[in-house]
Amino acid sequence: MNKGVRFAKINEYLPVWNDWEGILSRNHRAYAKRAFREATADPFFAPAGKEIWVCRYGQTVERRLAPFRKKGLEISGYLALKKEEREDKLPVRILEEKVGNLKGKAMILVMVGNLLGKKWIQDFLDRHSFKEGEDYLWMV
Repeated sequence: MNKGVRFAKINEYLPVWNDWEGILSRNHRAYAKRAFREATADPFFAPAGKEIWVCRYGQTVERRLAPFRKKGLEISGYLALKKEEREDKLPVRILEEKVGNLKGKAMILVMVGNLLGKKWIQDFLDRHSFKEGEDYLWMV
């Protein structure tokens, strides 16, 4: 992305996924979730001058963020649907109330796996003129 390459999301779902039970991606440790998370962190870079906010939080998200934190990524805060206190005291903002002042100042890493949740967040970000790749990224 830092060289001007554009990425896009295809808005179609793959109706059928055919896998052979012996396929390496299902059996080899190099394809384990942990290895995948570590591989995705390697090429990631935080945009200069922007805070990093994560949309969603919890144990699953913390596992996903671990390789990024090892690389030195600092999280400024979290976005959620309801206010909760975090043990590390990082702020949790209510997505609907306070996300507007992050536009242009932050990169939001969306770590929501639920399809309905993704659709709601996509619609919300679209309504508030956030641009994918510039203001937010979908993270696995």
